Amino acid sequence: MHQLKARDETGRRVRFYVALGLVTAATLMLQIIETRIISVTSWYHLAFFVISIAMFGLTAGAVFVYLRKERFRPERLSYDLAVVALAFALTTDLAVVVQLTLVTGASPSLTALAAWTEFALCLALPFFFSGIVVSLALTRSPYPIGKVYGADLIGAAIGCIGALVLLNLTSGPSAVLWVGAVIALAALGFAGSGLGELHDTGALGAKLFRHRRSIFAGCLLFATANMLTIYGVRPTIVKDALQAGDLAFDRWNSFSRITVGESYAGPAAMWGPSPRFPVPSVEQRWLTIDGSAGTGMYRFDGNLASLDFLRHDVSNLAYAIPDLKTGAVIGVGGGRDVLSQRLFGVKDVTGVEINPIIIDLLKRRFSDYTAIATLDGVKLEVDEARSWFARTPRFFDVIQMSLIDTWAATGAGAFTLTENGLYTVEAWQRFLGRLNPDGLFTVSRWYALDEVDETGRMVSLAVATLLANGAAEPRRHLFLAASGNIATLVMSKSPLSPAALAALKDAAKTHEFPVLLSPDSAAPTAELEKIVSAKDRSTLDQATAGFHLDLTPPTDARPFFFNQLTFFSLFDADVLARLAHAGVVAGNLVATLTLTMLVLISLVLVGATIVVPLQSTVRETGWELAVGGTVYFALIGIGFSAWHRSACGLPGPASSWSGGWRAPATCLHCRSGCRRSSPASMEQAFSFVPASVFLSWRRQAS
Repeated sequence: MHQLKARDETGRRVRFYVALGLVTAATLMLQIIETRIISVTSWYHLAFFVISIAMFGLTAGAVFVYLRKERFRPERLSYDLAVVALAFALTTDLAVVVQLTLVTGASPSLTALAAWTEFALCLALPFFFSGIVVSLALTRSPYPIGKVYGADLIGAAIGCIGALVLLNLTSGPSAVLWVGAVIALAALGFAGSGLGELHDTGALGAKLFRHRRSIFAGCLLFATANMLTIYGVRPTIVKDALQAGDLAFDRWNSFSRITVGESYAGPAAMWGPSPRFPVPSVEQRWLTIDGSAGTGMYRFDGNLASLDFLRHDVSNLAYAIPDLKTGAVIGVGGGRDVLSQRLFGVKDVTGVEINPIIIDLLKRRFSDYTAIATLDGVKLEVDEARSWFARTPRFFDVIQMSLIDTWAATGAGAFTLTENGLYTVEAWQRFLGRLNPDGLFTVSRWYALDEVDETGRMVSLAVATLLANGAAEPRRHLFLAASGNIATLVMSKSPLSPAALAALKDAAKTHEFPVLLSPDSAAPTAELEKIVSAKDRSTLDQATAGFHLDLTPPTDARPFFFNQLTFFSLFDADVLARLAHAGVVAGNLVATLTLTMLVLISLVLVGATIVVPLQSTVRETGWELAVGGTVYFALIGIGFSAWHRSACGLPGPASSWSGGWRAPATCLHCRSGCRRSSPASMEQAFSFVPASVFLSWRRQAS
């Protein structure tokens, strides 16, 4: 009898630990998957707002447990944990459905403010219930705190891996629904853990508890059904535009969401076509990354002559220089640059693409539509470009990188700024290092007439790279031409020879591409002339100073190539007037003003749900402990933010939000561990965590 009782007790304890691990795993999975979803529906600079709101929800849940300490008693722990976990599961499914119906808007406005507030509340609700579950498990269970905390951490670690698994198996919305099913399973585990016998009768919680198995079955069925249909829960508004319904392919992974449209006949997709040559009509598909970054996929049967129109695109200007035999392409996309290299006679072509879905499309799914992968001399690699070039022993005559910027926030921290990491001095030194002595590195970026924006920063980056490599006169290595809103930089490892320069000039003249930079002529603007004439780094820094945009060359320590708007330019009326225009300035303005709105929303939510409800605890405990606790946890937040920026390369606001909320999340566990030794003092001390968060947010916002 004693052995049977001990075995039963062990079983209940295991169910409790497993259920807690499932909840923390689901919490981490939900955070990661939501960053992926918002990167599709909105923009990458907002993706880490999810982490901020998740931490807010967790903290609000812990505060709720603290304020309702009489409500949550040990004798009804299993019931409370099961009911709250069921609420967590149901709100997770409900939140993703509601979230995908919200149109947050690209332009800052009162409507956008209301929409983002709705989004924040919608997203925070599931995490609120998660915070309650974790707080109850850590502070009310009779088991050793070390083991409970261990189950918490193990579950969170498994959740990080689980998110990647789910995103590689199904879509973002379906992944969230599977998370809901996991949480409902955890509720069954809590219900069978035998921690107390009391529970409510007749209340909503009691109804949820009675139907817990049905709720789990419903969540499981919902997740399964959504995987099996294209008409289930899916994004309908993507980047403020209605999602097209005629998709031939739609797949997610931890990097991005890839969609391919139906085949159609129309003007060939080209970046910068020559105004002198007509653009032919071809059969093609449009491949889209995260709903906005697009690339064409031509129907191609292996006959390169059918792609002759690519000879008239400014992005292929470098191939005017003859005798290029070996080439590499950074960012394969629909295969356009790979085809261009083969069209111009490059015999050995290697395409490096970070997203395995894209390579799978070219090699298998659409191999009968485009025969890129079967071309002689073409090899496609799945890898991060800088990593691949660092490891390969090969050298190339030409490396091409055309408009690589998917605007996506990846689920894997190591690749958070993959595209930004391609636009740094160190990265370009790596690429130049893999060129033959007379090799070429060609980069195409957005261009605006009479503006310096991305083109100016690209030239600044090229000059800084050449200076770092010891070039005496960087301008002798550079040639820049444009067509429409695309500018292509041809950068030579050695000074451009007279023959190479003549070939580039002839091609630009033939195609009527305006020449913006050439070794033997002045730049069309004084700004570009100063940048390209710099002969040392201090001169370059002076040449790039004083603009409303940041034109300084990005480095690995500061890799934000696309973030060009300086803080003080927000107070410039001329800059703000460009909000209605297209281009880099408008995009940076929208991003910055949207982040400002989100900070204001977060401050209001923190004040209303955390700071105000806990004012009384400050008076009860005394200001000495309040100030000390605030300083302590503020330092934790500052330290985490600094570490997060160096480790993941997050932009300032995003990392600050993450760090600001990590402090209270850490305190959840700290509070429960210390509470066992001194309940009264630690319960009161923990109440000051939100105060530290509030002050930390004020610091970050200023």
